Amino acid sequence: MAEPIAAAAIAPHKPAHILFGIAAMAALLAMAPFAGIYPVFLMKALCFALFACAFNLLIGFGGLLSFGHAMFLGAAGYVCAHAAKEWGWPPEAAILAGTGASAALGIIAGALAIRRQGIYFAMITLALAQMMFFFYLQAPFTHGEDGIQSVPRGKMFGLFDLSGTLTMYYVVLVIFLGAFLLIYRIIHSPFGQVLKAIRENEPRAISLGYDAERYKLLAFVLSATLAGLAGATKAIVFQLASLTDVHWTMSGEVVLMTLLGGMGTVFGPVVSAFVIIGLENYLAGFGQWVTVITGVIFVVCVLAFRRGIVGEIAAWTPQAAAAQKLDVVGACRAGVPNGAYELRTQDGHLRVAGAFAHGSKTGTFIFWSSRGGRIAVIPYEEDARTGTVALWYLAPGANRELGRKLEAPYNGNELHGIKRSWHPDGARRAEFLYDHGVLIEAHAWSAAGKPLSAAEARALAVRDAINDERYYRTLEQIVRDNMPHCE
Repeated sequence: MAEPIAAAAIAPHKPAHILFGIAAMAALLAMAPFAGIYPVFLMKALCFALFACAFNLLIGFGGLLSFGHAMFLGAAGYVCAHAAKEWGWPPEAAILAGTGASAALGIIAGALAIRRQGIYFAMITLALAQMMFFFYLQAPFTHGEDGIQSVPRGKMFGLFDLSGTLTMYYVVLVIFLGAFLLIYRIIHSPFGQVLKAIRENEPRAISLGYDAERYKLLAFVLSATLAGLAGATKAIVFQLASLTDVHWTMSGEVVLMTLLGGMGTVFGPVVSAFVIIGLENYLAGFGQWVTVITGVIFVVCVLAFRRGIVGEIAAWTPQAAAAQKLDVVGACRAGVPNGAYELRTQDGHLRVAGAFAHGSKTGTFIFWSSRGGRIAVIPYEEDARTGTVALWYLAPGANRELGRKLEAPYNGNELHGIKRSWHPDGARRAEFLYDHGVLIEAHAWSAAGKPLSAAEARALAVRDAINDERYYRTLEQIVRDNMPHCE
């Protein structure tokens, strides 16, 4: 049996445009109070943005849908409010206490829920959240439906008087930005890469030696902890902890925020939180109809903008729009693709060539860059990669291939045999032996030809497996987005 593989060598990817976006967001939020935007509105939106980002970490990058995340928001709020009001703790200690309580609750709830998948996981989280709701309804320290009111804000670290609205706002902003950067670091860390691999193909991640349940539990606890940070901060901001934050509708609202903004995007939950809180604020005059109006907007957005607000904006960038302008040539039989298939750019360049049999990719698919360089050859048998996959390096102009990059034998979407890769200069890079998706043996060499250690070679195998799978799915998505129209 293959040993579990270390992931320490998986380097995080930090796109410059995302870092620029984070800096721009921080600058805009810092200047927002001076632009005439009500600080209390901004603080509420930031608290919910953090809550949505925490939830997005779980569903967008871990693939786990929770219908009970309100229990972490509400639990942290109650503990924070009680510690600040009854025990006289300073705000920083109260916030930490609330966050810690949500982390502990996350460990317990996660240990129970992670044992199941899909709708069963979602139902368990909902059931646990409802149990916590009735606990807080009956517990003496929560004061039932009245909640914990008049929570003192105090002085942060004994220096910053939070009774001032502007001071409170900038403390909330610092908390939000710190948590946002932490989430960004998590999703671009080795842990985040493994989490995405589990989301995309859990059996394959397990075959590479990962304990999928342990990774999912850690993601669940991290999400619960950050949701708790949002709840504790909100309790200090509004000097109130109530049943509203632990009610099931709050769990539904955070799902709405995540889907509306763009699940699995970095900025989507932030944008949608501001949109939804803004709607609730400016449509308050409609009373209970606000919920109906918000629901209608949600339905329209889901039907018209399936990727979410940020996802659709990204899809309509000039680069993405150019990539979508492709002509499909393919035959159909009995309402499904059947026969030769070609995908060409509008100027006639061939991008994809292959064949379908009864609606399934069958035979060899060849992929070219937009400028004509061959990038991949992938054999299929009934939509499953079966045979030797080959990838190539491209010349700077992308109009021709420079040399072989990878040869990987597959059997039913599982690596089976010796996977070989080369450096751009043609020197050997790695040889990995797989048996039905399980890594048995790994050897790798640096660009200078120096052998890597066994641990480094295995870490490289993990990184390559994740990156290769993502690359294959990107190519396959091009085909899925450009299928022949069969009626």
